[in-house]
Order: sequence, then structure tokens, then C-alpha cells
Amino acid sequence: MAAEHRAHRRVGHAASGAGILLLMAVLAGCAARTSRPTPVVRFDAPIRQALAFLSGQTGVPLQAPAGNVGNLDGGPARVPFGAWVRADHLAYTVAVGLCAPAAGWRQVVASQCDGSIASIVAGFRFGGTAYQSRATAVTSLARPEPSGPGVTVQLGAGLSGLSWDDGTILDWHSGGWTFSVDTSLCPTTLGARTAKQMAGTVAAAARAPGLPAGPGMLVFQAACGDSSSASARASWVRGAYVYWDSVMGYRPATALSLARMGRVYP
Repeated sequence: MAAEHRAHRRVGHAASGAGILLLMAVLAGCAARTSRPTPVVRFDAPIRQALAFLSGQTGVPLQAPAGNVGNLDGGPARVPFGAWVRADHLAYTVAVGLCAPAAGWRQVVASQCDGSIASIVAGFRFGGTAYQSRATAVTSLARPEPSGPGVTVQLGAGLSGLSWDDGTILDWHSGGWTFSVDTSLCPTTLGARTAKQMAGTVAAAARAPGLPAGPGMLVFQAACGDSSSASARASWVRGAYVYWDSVMGYRPATALSLARMGRVYP
């Protein structure tokens, strides 16, 4: 009888061990199914090449727009992008423009490929700057307000802002960001109308999710001429650094899209 009991115990232990192994296998399978791999950040080729070069040239942690930057404004570029870099220990700048033929990156002072205004207007810039502290970085975003009291204006969708200079300057705050539209250099008959129209464009673009937490600022300025007379710059704080991007032309939504596409390199 004792031998029989020992045999039963051995069978019971074996079954229990098999059950534990089965449970561990099931749990491991569940973990494998629920854990997702870290997505790969994909930078377009000229940006990736420029960042690889910059990684040894500056002390600022690198960030850049990731994804298909050639498709920002509604369609693939007919001419390839190229990138140019400038850097020191406290700052870096990458200028991206259209090139014919494609030049890849090269370190030059100019911000365009072929010297034409078209290569600047079609492209964009981005970069980062180091500050002594986060407080100093936040202070660097401050923009002098126009003189005199502003007039409260309704911008739609529950937004209100302040207006100066007969409606040619509009400022408002939303979601940790400050937005400013300045058309004070436009002819009098166009300035206020253009400012209100561009404020609506900026506000609509800013409602989409994904902007950096900030504090952040977008400034759009125009003289109501051709595309080279207008520009937009988005800047935001991360730690003791300010990251930014800028575009020429009437493309403030593109500046916000570039900010959303920002990813850490590598």
C-alpha cells in the first residue's frame, strides 16, 4: 500500500508540474500577443543624412520631422528634397529645400539648394536651441505685445483673442500654445481681412491632436504679397531646449504639421 501511495504521489507531482508548465506557456503566449514592439521612426533620406552628420556637431538632443515630409502640402514633390545644416554646441539648424538635381546634404551657410526663391518657399527649416534652464527656454518664446490695449474679438469655435492695429494683429491662447497672426505690413484694405482669414486657418489646424505639450507658440506674418512675403514659425519647449520649425508662404498649417511629426533621433 505504501508503494502504491508513493506511486500516486509521483503521478500527482508530475501532473502538477505539467500543469504549471502549461500555464507558464499560456501566460508567455498572452504576453507575446499583448506586448507591441516599439515603432521604428522613419526619417526621409536627406533628413536622416543631415541628422547623422549633426549628431557629432552639437550638444542639443536632436529632434526632426519624421515620416513623408515630401507630401506635406497635398502631393509628392516633383523635385527631390535636399538638406543643409548649420550647428554649434548650443544650437542646430536644418534647411530642407527642393533640389534639381538631388544634392543630398552638405554643410553650407545658404538655406536653399539652387539659389532660387522657389526652393525656399517649397521647403522648410527646423532646429533646436539649448538654454540655461526650462524657465529661460520658456521666456525665450515671449513676443512683445503691441502697444495699447487690445480689443477682444471672437474667432469662432469658442475661441476669443485680442486684436490690435485695426484688426491686423490677432493673438490667442489654446492648449498650452500661443498663436499670433500679424498682417500689419499689408495694405490697409487687406490687412484685417487677411488676418481674420489666417486666424481661422491656424485655429482649425491647431485643433487636430498631436501638438507638442509645450509651452509653444506659432507666429504667422504676412505682407499680403506673393508667397515669399509670408512665413510661419512654430516653437515649443522641451526641458531646457526650444525646438522649432518654420515655413515660408501662406502655410501655417504645414508648420503645425511639422511640429506634430517631430521625433527624437535616432
